[in-house]
Amino acid sequence: MLMERMLSEKHRMHKPGDSLRMLAIASQMAGFIIIVALQTLLPLSQARPLQAAVLIVMLTIAVSVALMRRYRRNRRWRDRMRHAPSGRATKETDD
Repeated sequence: MLMERMLSEKHRMHKPGDSLRMLAIASQMAGFIIIVALQTLLPLSQARPLQAAVLIVMLTIAVSVALMRRYRRNRRWRDRMRHAPSGRATKETDD
């Protein structure tokens, strides 16, 4: 109960079962663990290229998740505009 009060309004807006958010968090966590593991287990000359590859994969997943979230948000917005009463509809809904 106390924890809920401490969360800001922005944090409460997000659904706890948001699969894209979980994918982003899990991929970043796994990527950082792999980067640290490579640093400790391999010599520096071998670790750097692999760490760069892991970082590229992490960034690719992050950008993909951001694009998917934007697509979903825009799709919800379009659906709301299509189902809005005709007085509130705009030219943009005729697409």
